[in-house]
Amino acid sequence: MNSIRTRVILLCVSLILLTAFAMQLSHGWFIHKHNQQQINEQVANASYFLHQYIDSRETNLRYATRVIIQDFGFRQAVATNDVPTITSMLTNHAGRIQADLMLVVSDNGELIAANELDFPLSDMADINWLAFNGISQQGQFVEINNRLYRLFSLPINAPHQVAISIIAFEINAPLLEELKLKTGLDIVFESTQTDFFLTTLQIHKAEFDRLLQKTNVPDLWWQRSQFLLEEVKLKSVNDQQIQLFLLADLSIFYQVFDRLNYSLLGLTLFIVIISVVLSTLLARRLANPLSHLYKDLIYRATHDHLTSILNRHAAIERITEELARSTRSDKIYCVALCDIDNFKKINDTYGHAAGDEVLRRFAKRLKSTLRSYDVLGRFGGEEFLVALHLKPEEATASFERLRSVIADDPIPSGFRLIPVTMSCGVCLLWPEEAVPPMDVILHTADTALYKAKNHGRNQVIFTHVPVFPVVESDIDDKVES
Repeated sequence: MNSIRTRVILLCVSLILLTAFAMQLSHGWFIHKHNQQQINEQVANASYFLHQYIDSRETNLRYATRVIIQDFGFRQAVATNDVPTITSMLTNHAGRIQADLMLVVSDNGELIAANELDFPLSDMADINWLAFNGISQQGQFVEINNRLYRLFSLPINAPHQVAISIIAFEINAPLLEELKLKTGLDIVFESTQTDFFLTTLQIHKAEFDRLLQKTNVPDLWWQRSQFLLEEVKLKSVNDQQIQLFLLADLSIFYQVFDRLNYSLLGLTLFIVIISVVLSTLLARRLANPLSHLYKDLIYRATHDHLTSILNRHAAIERITEELARSTRSDKIYCVALCDIDNFKKINDTYGHAAGDEVLRRFAKRLKSTLRSYDVLGRFGGEEFLVALHLKPEEATASFERLRSVIADDPIPSGFRLIPVTMSCGVCLLWPEEAVPPMDVILHTADTALYKAKNHGRNQVIFTHVPVFPVVESDIDDKVES
């Protein structure tokens, strides 16, 4: 008994631990996927916002610049190569439209004039302005004097093109801080050709490059990346390679993930403790032969699942026990086989579901008519086994009552009423006679049943076991007499 209890406890605890471990793994996987999805959405939204901000500011500058280059005085100054006038006008207009850089370049790419800058114009001499003007419909990024600008170009016509106007605004640290507040992500601009590096992070370019290399290597399960790094493709001037990275700090997500993990771990330990207590109680219950599980198994083994009455084996066993006690009684023992007439026709006409309903209600009517200690079991198919202790003068009335209970009222099935009758073959066993074998009793009752069916059905025929070996013709003669 103790061995069974121990095994049940170990089994229950093992299942709980396995379930808890699976929950832990699935929980971690789902949380990781959820966080990853949230971070990816945040990065996508930040990238969209950043592009929208830059494109919006560029659009405003394009519109304001078109107004400026269409000014007659400005076009005349450009056509006459009046550099002081051009420089003055560019400086005034740049301050008014908040452009950080305004240039005028000749058609052959020579720099003519620019607004007042805090660095020499020679720093822009190496830029191939003609190549940049070839892609003028969309702004590009360019590094000038270790500064990052967003540039675009517009032609200056007077009335034919006489020069090219270059307009730009600077991407600087204050602007990045403002964008970080709005997107919630750190921003990094760097050049792959020079030492240019602009970021909201408090790190140097070399440290960021090491972080970039580490991020590109797949993490092992026990490792955690500090940032989720996303590269945004940029168009840059000439051979300058300007890269933009958006970084999401993962520490906040790790804190939430760890708190949930610790909570789940505590819950798991609590469940394990509860499972030990419950499995102990369950083991005691399972070890008890009078438990509900044991009773349910006994019931399933002895009863027919469709009609909820005794099955064939259990009914015969009950009858055998009753026959062993019948010798001490002054009553006869009646063992009957009762069969539903034309049951195949009922199945064919109304369907098997209706046939099952007829079997259930047929058994229910018989059970309600019989006494609690009488035997009723399903012999097989549409045949039922009935056994009663009766006085000799009660036998005919009792079985006729059973027959009439079935025949008098149709059996409802859905919205239909199905007329049902039954035929019975009854083997009578007298207390003063020796009890014959059960197969002989059943064969005798079955023979009488077939005789009842052959004589028109819906009737009861009584017979008894002959003294000599059973011969069907002898039983028929006794039945007819």
